[in-house]
Amino acid sequence: MRLGSVVLSLAVSVRISVARELGYFDDISTCADPDGLATCFDRAETRHGTCIDEKCPENKEKSRECAEACGGKEICAINCPGSCVSPCGAERAGSQIDCIASSCWNQVYSCEYQLTVEDFISLYQKEYLDDIPFWPPPDKAPGGCSCNTGKVRKKELQIENHLTACLDNTTNLDSMEDDLDDHDKYVMACQCCAESAVRSTIYDTCPNTRPSIIDADYWFGRLLDEEDWSSCRSAFDDYNCAGDLGFGAEDAGGVQKYYKPGEFPKNGTETLYNTNGVISTPISGASFTWDYSTDVHTVTVRSTDYVQVGIATTTETQTSTTDSKSNAAQRNASQTDTGVGSTAMGKGPASGAPLWRTIGLAVILTLLLT
Repeated sequence: MRLGSVVLSLAVSVRISVARELGYFDDISTCADPDGLATCFDRAETRHGTCIDEKCPENKEKSRECAEACGGKEICAINCPGSCVSPCGAERAGSQIDCIASSCWNQVYSCEYQLTVEDFISLYQKEYLDDIPFWPPPDKAPGGCSCNTGKVRKKELQIENHLTACLDNTTNLDSMEDDLDDHDKYVMACQCCAESAVRSTIYDTCPNTRPSIIDADYWFGRLLDEEDWSSCRSAFDDYNCAGDLGFGAEDAGGVQKYYKPGEFPKNGTETLYNTNGVISTPISGASFTWDYSTDVHTVTVRSTDYVQVGIATTTETQTSTTDSKSNAAQRNASQTDTGVGSTAMGKGPASGAPLWRTIGLAVILTLLLT
């Protein structure tokens, strides 16, 4: 997937940098330190190859090819030869987060950064979900994404976690142990409410965005197939999803509106693009730390010379994929309320603020909106 990048009219002199695609970025010349970003990404790529060679020596060539074809998506990578692609891909995505936070700190709310984080989440155990810097971004963040995909993804993960809790609720289940019909209705209601909550999150958070590019079909098929979903109407008559089953709680996704089968809004048509506004001072300050794996990562901001103080405009481009099945699913999405993509389960939010928010210098944002 390639995204439109923020095009800036600068009122200050800047270094000349040749446009270059890197990761999800179409053009890294708008980054604060494009050369440093390229070098950092290259190091991450080299470590990724070494990781695969070391962990899957017998399948390393096929594993590398599969990893590149999957583009970091868990639903694809878990089927790659050997057991190396997911952990090695997670390590690479984690390093890329460090690279962007250090050398492209002025675009940490962008679509490109959010998609990099999603690769990390898709491939990684979620113990450190709430320590990920700048994710999800606040609503209407400067230079943010037209669809707050981080907000959508986190709610989806919380909903899926709560579905597990709903199905494991021994108090409710024990009260129905003598009535198999009530037991089955309860289980179905948990699944139907989770499905509706995910669909509501996708459509209500990003109403203008084409569902196929924010992983709709993956989620719609992950929880219930279309035949089971079409049978959910009676479950909504028997149970209140937000109150009775707890899906309205903040750590369960906080969804209050639940669509029933056949009641969904019309699909949006927009691709992802970055919005107006610029970040002129590192949000994290000069440095910050965040945790994943067994390591504490210290990120130091590189170069504040490329300070954006002009007017930002947006450029929108079409998305693409190398996966023919995904292309077919996206075409089908234009006729239904589904899309295509992948992600994975995660933990609910921790009680404390993420570490990156509490470390570094004061936050200073310069918002110049058109």
